Order: sequence, then structure tokens, then C-alpha cells
Amino acid sequence: MWYVPAFHVHVAPAHSQTFSPDSRWLIATSLDSTIRTFDIPTGRLVDAFRTSSIATSVTFSPTGDFLATAHVDSLGVHLWFVFLLIVTTGRDSDTADFQG
Repeated sequence: MWYVPAFHVHVAPAHSQTFSPDSRWLIATSLDSTIRTFDIPTGRLVDAFRTSSIATSVTFSPTGDFLATAHVDSLGVHLWFVFLLIVTTGRDSDTADFQG
């Protein structure tokens, strides 16, 4: 039996979710216009950023290099380059918050 952590970090209801190709991360969009990345094994929030409008759909490229989102007030797809930045601060709840 596997333990799956619950992720309760969004202020507004989650709208769309996807797993990374290696199943390491869960990406979730929310009605508060945020996109958050959770580390599945630890259940920790590892990244979060706010977009100018609500993302209605999210998915990874097959290689995991890009994240694609669709938004309520725009035509087309937004592509986000995925990179891994590991910073050790000694605190448990650090997250990187930036505009993508």
C-alpha cells in the first residue's frame, strides 16, 4: 500500500492538474490564477507563480522540458520552459515565487 500525501495549498479551488513525465511532480492550476508545482514523494510545494489570467488546462511536453497552459482570456497556448533550481536554505517551507 502506498501513502499519497494530500495537497491543500491553493486558496481558490484547483482547476487543472497534470503529472510530470517521470511522475515526480504534480502541477496544479487554480482559479486564483496561480500555477503550483508539488514534489510527489515529499508532498512539498516546490514552485508557485501567478499568471495574468486563469489557466484552464495544463500539460507537460513528452520530454518534460516544457509546460503548456491554456487561459480563459487568450487564444493559443502559453509555453513555459521547465528548469530545476535547488536552493538549500535550511527552512522547510521555502518556495520560489516569480512571474513566469
